[in-house]
Amino acid sequence: SIAMWWLDESETNEEASNYCKQLIDNNIYNDDIQKLEAEGAYNIIRGNYKEALPIYKKIIKLKPDDKTSWYMYGEANYHIEKGEDEEKYWAAADEAFKKALDLDPHFGIAKTHIINMLMFSKDYSQIIKESTKSLKRNAKDWNAYHAIILSYELLEDSINAEKYLEKARSNLGTGKRCNLNLLTGWNLA
Repeated sequence: SIAMWWLDESETNEEASNYCKQLIDNNIYNDDIQKLEAEGAYNIIRGNYKEALPIYKKIIKLKPDDKTSWYMYGEANYHIEKGEDEEKYWAAADEAFKKALDLDPHFGIAKTHIINMLMFSKDYSQIIKESTKSLKRNAKDWNAYHAIILSYELLEDSINAEKYLEKARSNLGTGKRCNLNLLTGWNLA
């Protein structure tokens, strides 16, 4: 159901929500953790982040090495209406996404959220640092190239933006070049 929710389509989300609800209502789970996961997923899909937060907090205590649970805990903190506790929720989201990425360095959606949070804060130097780490793990990570190039452009450092554009040009295959072309507006051909 979480995979369906990640597609972010209203019909798919409704199907995922109904699936989770059926699991919960019909007691179709093997243990208490699966029940909590179904309840957490249901609340996230429905946008009930306040209700999802304590559920995922319990899950990560029971499954501290589960990247998806950490990611979903981050999602709940990321999307919850923050009010006066804004900094607390942003910090918890950041910590959770980083933990998910530590557990699986190729967990792209967690990395995307970390970069998004840095973009919101306009911390372009940190974006460059985090994305450079990603490129060390995977020289063909077009999301990392995009984040670095965009950050250098926003810092008005066209020399380094061009340098990473050249690296992207040499390291990315044709399909990824197309995606980077669309994202940056630059011609990599």
